Amino acid sequence: MTRPVPGLFVGLSPRPASAAQYLIAALFFCLPFNGITALNRSLLVLFIVMGGLRMLQGQWRDNKPWPVLLWFAMPVLSLLWSVNGAQTRSQLLPDVLYPAVGFLIGYGLLTLQERRLAMLAFLAGLATLCLWSVVIALQYGVGETQALYDATHGVGKFSTLIVLAVPLLMGWLLYRPQYWQAACLLLLLSGAYVSQNRMVWLSLAVVLLIAFPVWWHFSGTRLSAQYKLLLGGGPLLLLAGIYVSIAATKLANALEPGVKHSVLDAFIHNERFEMWRFWFERWHAAPWLGIGFGYDIQRLTYGALKPESWFPLMMAHAHNVLIDYAVQLGVVGLAIFVFMLLWLARHFLRQFQRGHSGDANWIGGLVGLCLLAAMLSKSLTDDFFTRVPLLAFWLLIGIVLGAGDRQGKSED
Repeated sequence: MTRPVPGLFVGLSPRPASAAQYLIAALFFCLPFNGITALNRSLLVLFIVMGGLRMLQGQWRDNKPWPVLLWFAMPVLSLLWSVNGAQTRSQLLPDVLYPAVGFLIGYGLLTLQERRLAMLAFLAGLATLCLWSVVIALQYGVGETQALYDATHGVGKFSTLIVLAVPLLMGWLLYRPQYWQAACLLLLLSGAYVSQNRMVWLSLAVVLLIAFPVWWHFSGTRLSAQYKLLLGGGPLLLLAGIYVSIAATKLANALEPGVKHSVLDAFIHNERFEMWRFWFERWHAAPWLGIGFGYDIQRLTYGALKPESWFPLMMAHAHNVLIDYAVQLGVVGLAIFVFMLLWLARHFLRQFQRGHSGDANWIGGLVGLCLLAAMLSKSLTDDFFTRVPLLAFWLLIGIVLGAGDRQGKSED
């Protein structure tokens, strides 16, 4: 029996052969890097122009993903009631227009080879940045050093990009394990460790918990149950150990620097619980439609209410994407956001169920589910639905979702 063609994850992409492919490779390779904003913005604009030209040429043949488009429309509509229209307008370009257009191009206007090239370029760029972060750590030490921040957009965004990259690597790994995947994974995990970010290890555990049952079923009877548990449970124990080692060096509550807490106290006494209560109370001021979209609009609107014991970063936002959208866009906006995520999850789940072990639908559906879980879990203790992580998330979701839809149509 011939093995089904695995679509996106068939193997390494051939060398770029056209100007469009060189542009795509450059954009996705440079995306993780900080300090080259002008270059990244120029590449993104050229990418959008390329998509526009393809649209005019009639290359869009896919259905419109209406739940996603509805979500992108909500921040724009919030201009009608925003308490700070200037702030909302300033955020629409980087946090709505660029991600929305990037998603649509990735979804409906790229060839299979271009999609594969984009993902591999993103992995290559991020692996290179992880290698550079290790060099920085050897010189300045691990954690949030200024040198690491200058290179990576900060440890939070850097670790979020790593969490988004792991499901892509998993797609190639599930089809055919090769040495380059192990090398790339080692670099990604090294970069995550250098960042000293705690949540990255929990998010990676969430991804593994989704993928492990699937891999268990995929491996069939070729491996014994004991060996499967060792191969599946071993990485989870490793992630738990790394998390504990990093958490032990950090304060459980940043507002109590003189008090020593255990690692478990970070889940009970962390300052984020106080932040969440504060911002949840702000939601009551405009419960239905919120105060308007904008990453900084909460701080600008409620800055005068800052508790004396808080440090400035605690007033930036709620450090939870669900609470942030509830404050900014109210119950209506939050419901649309959750509906959109559920629609994507259902779409990827159906794609997964439509496939067979190892084929394009099976792998693509699983990768899509893991991308959603990675981004959402990483944004429950912070909010990375902004700037570079948001753009990377929507570009990758569009690529994987569009490839699955086209594969489904080709089978009908």
